[in-house]
Amino acid sequence: MENQDRLRLLAETLVVAVASVKDEVRVTTRERGDELVLHVQVAADDMGRVIGKKGRVASALRTVLRAAAGDEGDVNIEIDDK
Repeated sequence: MENQDRLRLLAETLVVAVASVKDEVRVTTRERGDELVLHVQVAADDMGRVIGKKGRVASALRTVLRAAAGDEGDVNIEIDDK
C-alpha cells in the first residue's frame, strides 16, 4: 500500500496534537491481510488522552484514518503505552 507513509504521518500528527509527552509518540505500520494496522505507542500518562472518554478520541482517529485511506483498503489503529 503506497498510502502507508501518508497514513502513518497523519496518525502521528493527530496523536502528537493530543499527547502531552510529544517526543514519546511512535507510530509504526504493519499489514495484516488486506488491513493496514497503525501501531501507536504513547507515554503511559497519555493513554487516557489518546483513547478519550468511552474511546471517543480513538474512535475519531479511526474515522479520520479510514476516510484518508479511501479505497486503498481497511485501516485500523492499535494504541499501547511504552
